[in-house]
Amino acid sequence: MFEPSYVQNPDTLLGKQVLGFIRYLDHEGNDLTYVEIYGLVTDVSDNTVLIDAKVWRKEENSYDIDVEQVSNFSLPFCDENYWCAEDGDYKSIISQERVPNPDFLTQWKVHPFEELNRK
Repeated sequence: MFEPSYVQNPDTLLGKQVLGFIRYLDHEGNDLTYVEIYGLVTDVSDNTVLIDAKVWRKEENSYDIDVEQVSNFSLPFCDENYWCAEDGDYKSIISQERVPNPDFLTQWKVHPFEELNRK
């Protein structure tokens, strides 16, 4: 069984290839949009990871996939959200394209912002 080796120091990611999957949810917790990224980490500072990434985006209930190259795609750093990838090629969840031997994997769920009830 695979036991993930989590990244403790964000500087470990610098200059490495990251494959990530992000799910954007609505207020009820239903999937709205899927985003997958693959690219080179170009900067790590202030708990932010910047990636020069290929980005696949797909809306729930749609067959259309948008693909673009994004400089400085930004993700937060959290040591339980980045782990060492097992050696080998991966397949994009969204596009089914081959992703060559990423160094690290990451996965996120993004919930909508809830305003605080202030009395």
